[in-house]
Amino acid sequence: MTIEEVLCAQLIAGVASVSSRVYPVRAPQDVTYPFLTYHQVSEVTPHAFGVDVNALQARWQINCWGKTYGVAKVAADQVSTALSRYRATVSGLQVLDVFKDVELDLFDTEALAYHIAVDFLVMHRN
Repeated sequence: MTIEEVLCAQLIAGVASVSSRVYPVRAPQDVTYPFLTYHQVSEVTPHAFGVDVNALQARWQINCWGKTYGVAKVAADQVSTALSRYRATVSGLQVLDVFKDVELDLFDTEALAYHIAVDFLVMHRN
């Protein structure tokens, strides 16, 4: 199992307002609102003085979409609850910790939809 699969499963289980409408990178064209999209922004291998910590730190962005600000905000709050400080071992993959880093309120003028981007730092071992 990959870190992407673990995070997606946690979002589907923990964000009731979007049901299973959780998509990598972009949503289908005729998607039902509200929904989530997600993507990995970056991944680095942290190093300590002369010692490798045998873990990866990835930044993931979860985008919460709604036709109203209130609906998008409810989804963002549920995302924060589902992922903040999440720790687990799933099929040998260790999620060491998840930290909420940034939340940004946006409006997409093409989709005419509210969009709240929430960034998380995810520490994990494969």
